Amino acid sequence: MGAVLCGIVEGGDRGGRITDRGNQIHIGGDVTGQVAIGDFVYQAHAPGGVINQIVVTEPIRALPRPVDVRPRARRGQVERTSAVADVTAAVDQEPVQIIARDGWGKTSVIAQLAYDPGIERYRDGIAVISGWGLPVEDVEQAIFDAFYESTLPDTVHKVTPGQLRTSLGNVEAAIIVDDLDVPRQHVDRLIDACAGGGFISTASTQTLWSDGTVIDLDGMNETDALSLFEQRLGRAIDGAELAAVTSFIAHIRGYPMAIVAAASAARRGSALIDMLPRLMSAPDPVAAVHEEIAATLTLAETRLLSVLAAVKGDPLPPEAVGRTAGVDGADTLLEGLRSDGLIEAASPRYRFPRSSSALLDLSVDGPATARGLAAWCDTESDSKLIAAAGPAIVSAIRSAAQDQDYAAAMALGRSADAALSLSGRWGVWGQVLDATKEAATAAMDPFVEGWSLHQLGTRALAEQRNADALDMLGRAADIRRQIGDDAGLEVTEHNLSLLNPPPAVVPPDSPPPATPPSSSGIPWWAWTMIVVGLLAIAGIAGFIVVSQGSDDPTVVTTVAVRNGELVPTTDVIEIFNVPLGESVSSEVELINVGEGSVDINNVAAVGDSSITTASDCRSLEPGGSCLVTVTFSPAAAGEFQAVLVVEHSGVNSDITIPVVGIAIDPPEAFVSVNPINLDFGVVPLGGGDSGSVEITNGGNVDVRIDDIRIDSDFFVRDNASEEDRRCASLSRGESCTIDVAIIAAEPGILAGTLMIGHTGENPPFEIRLSGVVLEPANLVIEILETSDATSIHSAADSVTTGTVTVAITNTGQTATGNAFEWRIERLDPKVEDSWIPTVTFNEENGELASIPFEGSIGPGETVIIEDVNIGFPNSDYPSLTEGFTTFTTQIRAEVDSCFGEGVIAIPPCRIAESNEEDNVSQPFKIQIFRTVID
Repeated sequence: MGAVLCGIVEGGDRGGRITDRGNQIHIGGDVTGQVAIGDFVYQAHAPGGVINQIVVTEPIRALPRPVDVRPRARRGQVERTSAVADVTAAVDQEPVQIIARDGWGKTSVIAQLAYDPGIERYRDGIAVISGWGLPVEDVEQAIFDAFYESTLPDTVHKVTPGQLRTSLGNVEAAIIVDDLDVPRQHVDRLIDACAGGGFISTASTQTLWSDGTVIDLDGMNETDALSLFEQRLGRAIDGAELAAVTSFIAHIRGYPMAIVAAASAARRGSALIDMLPRLMSAPDPVAAVHEEIAATLTLAETRLLSVLAAVKGDPLPPEAVGRTAGVDGADTLLEGLRSDGLIEAASPRYRFPRSSSALLDLSVDGPATARGLAAWCDTESDSKLIAAAGPAIVSAIRSAAQDQDYAAAMALGRSADAALSLSGRWGVWGQVLDATKEAATAAMDPFVEGWSLHQLGTRALAEQRNADALDMLGRAADIRRQIGDDAGLEVTEHNLSLLNPPPAVVPPDSPPPATPPSSSGIPWWAWTMIVVGLLAIAGIAGFIVVSQGSDDPTVVTTVAVRNGELVPTTDVIEIFNVPLGESVSSEVELINVGEGSVDINNVAAVGDSSITTASDCRSLEPGGSCLVTVTFSPAAAGEFQAVLVVEHSGVNSDITIPVVGIAIDPPEAFVSVNPINLDFGVVPLGGGDSGSVEITNGGNVDVRIDDIRIDSDFFVRDNASEEDRRCASLSRGESCTIDVAIIAAEPGILAGTLMIGHTGENPPFEIRLSGVVLEPANLVIEILETSDATSIHSAADSVTTGTVTVAITNTGQTATGNAFEWRIERLDPKVEDSWIPTVTFNEENGELASIPFEGSIGPGETVIIEDVNIGFPNSDYPSLTEGFTTFTTQIRAEVDSCFGEGVIAIPPCRIAESNEEDNVSQPFKIQIFRTVID
C-alpha cells in the first residue's frame, strides 16, 4: 500500500478560509506543508482538520548519503577521551547506552563522539537526535526524517513503527539519541528498527537490559577537571588556589556541572580561596555555588532563567525564551548562562538540568509564560522551531491551567497546533491537544472543547484508530451542533462520514472534498454514487491513474463501493521484553466501516509457533467490531516474528499485520522501581502531601534492599523503620512500597533525591523528588460598590463605562508595592480576548487613559480606591441593541515590581510574595444602558 497525501493549510490569523463552491469545500490560503500518513489526506484550517483519501505509490525516497545530522562542533572543550573510546569500542558489536544524572557530561560526550573517526566511518552517515521529553513515536519520526523524505513536494511523511523498521533495515549509519528517557520496551523497539548500523543512546537511568553495553559515566579525572576549571575561569591556577581547587574536585568526585559553576562564580567575582571551603562544607555544593552565581545575575539573565524554570526544565529555542522574557539578544545571554553551568544546551535549544537547584529562588509565572509562547508561535514562521519546543509547550499549557488561567492555556494550544502537526511530531501534538481539551473543559468553553475533540478524533482517524475517532468526532459534532458552530460541524460530519461509508477521493491537484451544506436536500455521497454509476455504464475502470511527471510519484484515486469493508486499528503488533516462561497478550480491533456486512472466514498467525491467536470474530454488521487476541509465549530469548492474517468477505483485501515478539532472559537478580521520578505537583504552603514508590524484584532470586535514604530536608519518610523491614528482602515477583511526604514549610520549587540501594545486578536508583510550594495570598480584593454604566462618546470610539470602589488589603507580613496595575477579566463568552485594560474617560480632551494606583500597603493595611472606571468599547459588542445589558467581570491586581530593589520576575513584573492566583476579586456585575450613537 502506498502513502497518502495529507495537506495542511493554516487558517485563522494565518490566512486560511473556507468557501462553498457547489458540493465541495475548497480551502483557500497559503499551503505551508503536507503530511503523508496511512490511507488519508489531512488538511487543517480554522474549524479543524479535514480528511480525504488519495493513495500514492512509492511515497518516500532516500536522502543523499552519507547523511550528516550533527550539532555544531564545540571548539576547545575538554575531551572525555576515555568515555568516547569505550563507546566506539563497543558500538560495532551491540547497542550502547550512556547513563548518568544531568550535569555529568552525557551531552558533552555525545558532542565529541559525533566527530570521532570511530563514528564518522559509518557508510551511510551520522544522525544525532535529541529525545528530551519526546514520546517514542516522535523519536522514530526524527530518525526517519534524517534518512528519508516524501516524494511529494513540501510533504512530511508520517512514519509508523513497521515502516521505520523496513526503511532502516539496510541503513548502515550511526544513530545517536541523547536524553532517551523512555521505557525499556521503547528502547528495544528503536534498537530493532536501527539494527543495520550502530545505535547509541543516553539516559538518566538504565533502560537497556537486553544485549548491549551500558556505560555508567563517571566524573572527570583530576587532570581533565583542572583543565575544565581553568578553561571556564579564563586563567591558570597555581599555589594555594591549586590546592583548594584540587580538594574541591576530589570532594565533588569530578562532577562537571559543579566544576563549571564554581569556576564561573569565581570569574564573576567570588574569591576562590574563600569560596571553595564554603562550598565543600555545604550539604549540596552545587546548590551553594548556584547561590553564589545568583547574587550576580542581571535582570535580563534572571528573566531568561525564569522562563526556562516555568516550563519545568524542558528545552526552548533562544528566540522563544527571549520573546517570552522580553529580552533582546537572548541567544548571547543564554550561551553565557550555559558557560556558567546554570543551563544546558540541547542544540539549538536551552534547558534547565533536572538536578539544577537554580530553580529554587526564581519567581516564575506559568500563565505569563504561556501567553508569551503563544505570541511567539503566532509570529514564528519556522514551524520546525515550534515543533522543537513541543515538550516545553505542553508544560506551559499545563502550568497555566494549573494556575487556572485557562485562556492562556487554550491560546497556546491553538497557536502551536499547526506547526506540531506539520512537523510530523504527532506524539507531542496529541499531548498538546489533550492538555488544551482539559483546559477548555475546566473553563467551560464549548467552542475550544469542540475544536480539541475534533482535532483529537481527526488524528485518531488518520492513525486508523477508528473506535477512538468515532467517539471523539461524535462528541465534537454534538458540541458544535449545540453551540451553533456550523463551519466546525461541517468538517466534523465530513470526517465522520469516512468511518461509514468512506468517501470518494480526488487527485491531489484538485481541492479535497468534504461534507457540503445540505441545501439541495441530496447528500453529497448520493451525488458521488450517481457519478460512479455513470462511469461504470461508460465502461470506465474503477480507478484512474494520474501522472504528475517523470519525477513525481504515481497517484491512484479510488472510489469507495457501498459494501462491507474491514479495517484493523493498527498496522503492526509489537510485544516486547517478555520474560522466558511467561505469556503476554495484545489485542487488535477489527471494524466494519462499510455499508454491508462482512464475514470473517479465518484468523490465524503464520510464522513462529510462540505467537498464537484467539478470536470469536464471525460476522460483522456495518459499524460492528470484534477483537483478536495475539499471545506471545516465548521458550527462548530473542526476537520472533509472525503475520496475523484475517481472511474476510469485505470489499478490501485480506488483512495482514506483522507481529514482532521479543523475549528476554532477565538477570538473576534484577530490581525495578515505579515511578522513576516522584513529582508532588503544587502544594499549598503549610500543607502536606505524600507519594509512594514501588520496589519490585523482577529477577529469579531473592534480593535485599539495603539502603533507602533521602538527601533533602524538604522530603521525609514517616514510616521509614516499618518500610525498611518490609523491603529488607524481596522474593521473586514480590514488591514493597516506600512512602515519601513533602514538607511545605517554605515557598519555592523544592527538590531532592530518594536513593535506593539493592543487591540486584542493575545499578542503584536515584529517584528525583520535586514539588512546588505556593505563597499564601497576600492581597485580598473586595468590590465595595458598583454603579450602573452609561454610554459615552470619545475621540477614539463609543465606550461604556461603569464605576466601582475597590478595597485592597495586604494580609502578608511585609509591605508590598510599589505600584498596582489593574486589569479587567470579562466573563461573557462572546468576546475571544477576555482581557481589556481598565480605562477612564478624560472629559477635558476626550481621550481614554489607564489609571494605575501607585503606593505601598503595609502589613494588615487596607487601601480604598474610589471611582475606578471600567471601560467596555462598544465596538466589541456590535450585536447589542439599545437598552439594558448586564456584564459579569472581575478585577485583578498585579504588583509591578520591575523597579523594586533585588526583586526580579518575568513580565509583567511582580513581587515574589504576590500570589496572582488569589489576587482576583469575586465576580461582580455591571448593568449598562446601551445608547446607539451615530
